[in-house]
Amino acid sequence: MDKSRRSLPKERAEISVELSGEPEEVSLYRIDEAHCNPLAIWKELGSPAIPTPAEKEEIIRRSSMQKETPEYSYREGSLVLPTELGVNDIFLFTIRA
Repeated sequence: MDKSRRSLPKERAEISVELSGEPEEVSLYRIDEAHCNPLAIWKELGSPAIPTPAEKEEIIRRSSMQKETPEYSYREGSLVLPTELGVNDIFLFTIRA
């Protein structure tokens, strides 16, 4: 992918899921520029050619996926999740009903 496509602005999206009742829990796990990005963390550490054991541990710890609670609403049998996605973003929503 050429560099110009990677710098495109994020696109707003709305995900709607039909449910028979309000969910007990909605979670989000994501990979994007600010979340779960070991390359960015490595660069932040000065791009070491051979990371020290402590640097490796920091990269692993800080680039692990984190469970988040996304903004959502439930109305008239539909769960609605508004979000913004970038070109290379990956979002995983989990719903426990």
